[in-house]
Amino acid sequence: MKYRVWAEISTGKLEDNCRQLIKKVGGSSQMMIVCKANAYGHGDAIVLEVAKKVGVTRLGVGDSSEALSLRNLGWEHQILVLGSLIDEELMSVIEENIDITVHSLSKLDFLDGLTQQLKKTLRVHLKIDTGMTRFGTGLSQISEMAKHIMKAPYLEWAGLSTHFASPDNGEYSSQQLTKFKQVIEQLQPLPEGVDIHSSATKAFLNQNNSRFDFIRCGLGVYGIDAQLSFEPVLSLYSQIIFIKDVPEGTSVGYNGDYTCKRATRLAIIPIGYFDGFRFVFANKSHILIKGQKALVRGRVSMDYTTVDITDIADVQVGDKVTLIGQDQDEKITVSDWANWADTTSYEITCLLGNRVKRVAIP
Repeated sequence: MKYRVWAEISTGKLEDNCRQLIKKVGGSSQMMIVCKANAYGHGDAIVLEVAKKVGVTRLGVGDSSEALSLRNLGWEHQILVLGSLIDEELMSVIEENIDITVHSLSKLDFLDGLTQQLKKTLRVHLKIDTGMTRFGTGLSQISEMAKHIMKAPYLEWAGLSTHFASPDNGEYSSQQLTKFKQVIEQLQPLPEGVDIHSSATKAFLNQNNSRFDFIRCGLGVYGIDAQLSFEPVLSLYSQIIFIKDVPEGTSVGYNGDYTCKRATRLAIIPIGYFDGFRFVFANKSHILIKGQKALVRGRVSMDYTTVDITDIADVQVGDKVTLIGQDQDEKITVSDWANWADTTSYEITCLLGNRVKRVAIP
C-alpha cells in the first residue's frame, strides 16, 4: 500500500460491462463510451485501453481539455464534445479533428467563418432541445441550421442529437422522442454520414426504440447505478496513518462537533473532502476496517477523516481501509455514499479528487 488513497479500477468488470452493452445495443447501432469528468472519476487512460480492446471507436467528452487529453493518450478514432464550447476552445479541437456539438445558428455562423479562415474541415453534430431545456436549438430553427451547414464549405454535418431529461419517466421521454422523430422526418432526406443519437444507458434500456445510430453510455459502462445489472468497476481504499486513545468527554475535530461518550480509540485516515469524501459525511457515515464498520466521528476536513475503532480488535497503523467496496461480509457502495450526501451516484465518482491514485487491476 504505497498510496494514501487509491481507487482500484477493475478492467475485467469494465470490459464485461462494455461487452454487455454492445450486445444489448446490437444490430447496426454502436456504443459510444462517455469519458467526460475523467471517465466519471475512473481515469480516462484506463478506460481508453478497454475501449480499444472491446472495439469501441467512439468516445464522448464534456470539453476540449478532455478531448485533447484522449488525443495525447493516443486515441485516433472519433471524439465528440457533447457539451458547449467557448470560442477560445475551438481552434484546438479543429486542429485535432474532434467533433463538436452545435446548439445555435450564431455559433454555426462563427464556425463557418473560422473554418474558412483556417481552411480546415470541422465535423458538427446539431443538437435539438426536445424538453431538456438546457442546450439545443429550438425546433423552429433546425431547418435553417441544416441548410446553413450544408452550404458551408468546411463544415461537415456529422450528427443530429437530443438529450432525454428524465429517462426514468417513460411518458416524458416518449414525448421527447416523438418530437425528435418529427424533426428527423422534417429534415429528410438526411445527407449520408449523419449519425442520429439520443440515448444514454438508462434511456436506451427504458426506451428501446431510441437506439438510432449509437448509444452514449456512461453509467452502464462504469456500473454506477445499482438498479441496473452492471458490475461496479471502482473500489476505493486508504490506510490508517495514526491511532490515539482519548477519554470520555473528548471533543473531536473542528468545532468539536462530536463528543466521545466513552473512552474511545480513534484512527485517522488520510482522505478528506478535497479527495471526494464529503463534508456532509460527518457523524453519519462509516468505513470498513477488518470487515467491520468504523463510524466517522467529528467533521470531515480537507485532508483527513477520523473514525471510531474502539470495538475493532488489533487495528494497527498501516492497516487497509475500505471506503467503497467489499471487505469480508460488509460492503459500501457508491449508492451508500450518495444516500449519505443526499445526491446522485454520478456526483460521487466524478468528485473523487486528483490526489486519489487510479490503479488498474484485472
